[in-house]
Parts: sequence; structure tokens; C-alpha cells
Amino acid sequence: MAQRGTKVNRPFSILVANLSGQFDGNGKPIPTRMGFTQQLVNNNPNQLQMGLLTGAPAPATATIVVIDNDFTTGAAKLTIGEFELESGIHYTPGGTLNATAIALAAAINNLPEYTAPIPGAATVDVSGPTGPDGGFIEFDVYYEGTKTNFTLAPTTGFFDDGAPVVGSPIIF
Repeated sequence: MAQRGTKVNRPFSILVANLSGQFDGNGKPIPTRMGFTQQLVNNNPNQLQMGLLTGAPAPATATIVVIDNDFTTGAAKLTIGEFELESGIHYTPGGTLNATAIALAAAINNLPEYTAPIPGAATVDVSGPTGPDGGFIEFDVYYEGTKTNFTLAPTTGFFDDGAPVVGSPIIF
């Protein structure tokens, strides 16, 4: 499982000497100066990106839709980050899709750094940590039985990224 946590240094500027492609009267190239203001962002798993963080802070997100309330053929094991929620152990499936979604949201709310508002329908919206690490937070389900109880979004196996995100450096 990937370690989570983004490390960001303060923005810094670098001057880079470039040649303009033009020459002075003596045939010497005319130097120009160009620079960058950027940050080094170390995402998981040890991915170093250069740019500037942009955007207001927002959590990583994912959605679970309860589509079948029959857990009698085997448990559903939902992975959220480093946590696993198993039906019948961490939450009790209810008599309706909505009741199961409510029980699942309550279980998610007990996980550190994750929230899920109590749903009014069978859809559970999950919020994770703030920042660009969503693409590294595992989000998947394993069924021990024959029933598919949930649909997940995104379907990549990971949360959608939060914000801020790594944008372009400033070039001057």
C-alpha cells in the first residue's frame, strides 16, 4: 500500500542564463536572463513534481452507490486508504439500500481523515484528506460472495485528487 503525505517546500526562484540567438556588433552572442519560480512537491509514492501549488484546499473524493442489499452469499470488503471495512463486522447492512448506505457512512465517519455525510439515498459521498494525494489513496471493493453490492466512482481503484494541485511554474 502506498504511503500518503505530500511534502512541499516554499516557492523559490532560479535564474537561468540563455542566449537570445542574436549577436552584438563584435559577433558575440547576446545573453538574456530567464528564471522560474517553483516548488518541489513530493507526492506518493516518492513522486517529485516541480511547479506551484494552485487552487483552494479541497479534499480527495470518491462515491459509493449501494446497488444490492443481499450480503448473504459473502462479505463485501471495501478498501478506503489504509482501512478495510467489511460488511457484517464494521457496518451492518440494513433492510433497504438506504439503510445500508447510512450504516456504511457511519463506519466511514469513524475512520481518521475520512468523512461521509449521512446519505438520504443509497449514494455515499466520501471525502478524504485535503491535497493532491487522491490519486494515491486506494479505493476498491472485494466480494467474497456472488453478489456485487456496490458501484464505485472513480473506477480507477483510487480516489479523485483533492486540491491544491501542482500547476505550472511562473516563468519570468
